[in-house]
Amino acid sequence: MEFRPLNDFVLLEPLEDSQAGGLVIADDQKKVFMGKVVAVGEGRYEHLGLIKSKLAIGDIVYFSSFSKQEIRIDGKIYVIVPEKEALGYVRENTSIS
Repeated sequence: MEFRPLNDFVLLEPLEDSQAGGLVIADDQKKVFMGKVVAVGEGRYEHLGLIKSKLAIGDIVYFSSFSKQEIRIDGKIYVIVPEKEALGYVRENTSIS
């Protein structure tokens, strides 16, 4: 089954490493999780028109635990999150500097 997120939602495959040892934000003790982008909505509409998503399939996205919604597709658990809730991302073939 193919799942297409609407608007500015992004479908992520949770990364196993992030479940056990996510980053911790010191001031509120909320965990930050990582996921790999597997599908992206077309973007969000504003008064200027469509603003396309900056994320692409394959990006690794960091997001806070309170913003995620888990869904099951073909027996596998994914996370869907609005793009605006993403804290940052790493594109394949690039590094964090």
